[in-house]
Amino acid sequence: MKINKTNKPTLENVKNATVIRAGNNTTVTTTSYYNSRGVIAKLPNGNYLNRRTGEVKPYQIHEHRSRLFNLNSVKRAMLQLRYIIESNFFGDKNELFISLTYSKPQTDTKRLKKDWANFVKKLYRKYPDSNLKYIVIFEPQGKLVDEKPCFHIHFLLKGLVNMDKKILYKLWPKGFVDIKSIHYFDNDDHKVDENPENIAAYVTSYAVNLNTQFVDHNVAKIMQENKIQIVTTSSNKQIAKGARLLFYPRYFRFYSCSSNIKMPKIYKNLPIDKIDFSSFGKLESSYGYEIFDGDKKVNEVQHFNFKKNKKKK
Repeated sequence: MKINKTNKPTLENVKNATVIRAGNNTTVTTTSYYNSRGVIAKLPNGNYLNRRTGEVKPYQIHEHRSRLFNLNSVKRAMLQLRYIIESNFFGDKNELFISLTYSKPQTDTKRLKKDWANFVKKLYRKYPDSNLKYIVIFEPQGKLVDEKPCFHIHFLLKGLVNMDKKILYKLWPKGFVDIKSIHYFDNDDHKVDENPENIAAYVTSYAVNLNTQFVDHNVAKIMQENKIQIVTTSSNKQIAKGARLLFYPRYFRFYSCSSNIKMPKIYKNLPIDKIDFSSFGKLESSYGYEIFDGDKKVNEVQHFNFKKNKKKK
């Protein structure tokens, strides 16, 4: 399977598209081949069917391939998380980004989820009239203990303008805490930014990339085996792009939301002439790629990203 980028995506000759509306952001995706069932179907006799080519082959799981399958699954879930964040958090004054860490390495994911559930109960009891909303990410750090990743917690909270760290420490006595106002995300001078450009990208970058300063020998070895790209930021930090994705356990639900969180609206396979593009705002970016099976092009995918200006309150 080979993928080639296309430089000039266009809606000409396109019949259908999938539209995802998430807050002020809208993504329009077109494909030349639409398959609602997925390409690979696992068969009961230990084989699998490739619906695109019709081939039936033995289904085998190797450690490296299992890691790659999990990586693709996590990438899809991370994109869904980004849409959920875009649907709920807009840089308002009552939005916080909070981090909870452990003083001792935490590798037990069941214990991790239970600790979070207990924390949330205490949080709701502390602020019963605030109509709190949250999106939580359970994130692997840059070190392994007994070959298992160590975790900490990030979450977005809506409903409080601020929170005293002393209160947060009482609610979470297991390690260190940190609080940031989303209202100030995009500048270092702590000046109010009424319209932070991309909260979802800022937050999900925590769940995707690793600062190499905090990476141990075992993690560095796995990063090297998977040819992880290292980039230098403007503040001279060495960031391993996408490295954290390698360490999410298989079948692990790495994010969760409160029941009052809004979900993005997804409209699949819409006729292109029925789509009101004028309601999406300004076209921010577009890109596409072609997928080849040998010399045969089996699909062409295009993405168009639109954004509306945030309404001032």
